[in-house]
Amino acid sequence: MILGDATMYYRSCNALIKFEQGAKQKEFLFHLFDVFSGYCFMSEPGTRFKKDKSVKSYWFKTFSFPDFTRLFFLFHETRKKSWKMEKNNQGRASSWFFNSKRTSLLDYV
Repeated sequence: MILGDATMYYRSCNALIKFEQGAKQKEFLFHLFDVFSGYCFMSEPGTRFKKDKSVKSYWFKTFSFPDFTRLFFLFHETRKKSWKMEKNNQGRASSWFFNSKRTSLLDYV
């Protein structure tokens, strides 16, 4: 879930997670929000709009938490402020890369 649907940020002394899904995945994002609501200050997910005022995506952030920091450093060796996973241009599920260093996730498995 975090590998494809979230971005982790290292802020101050702990990491937080931001989840975001397109408008078609609203139900899934709200389910994730229910799962992580105990780790959020938000009362409900935020909404991002397109220029034509239609809904582009839904999102929420957790608060910074020590357990998220441990998860962050499982995948990120340096203390760079954030990383996000993205697929390469072939779109293969086994080919995910970090934006920050372009280090293959498979190096960590």
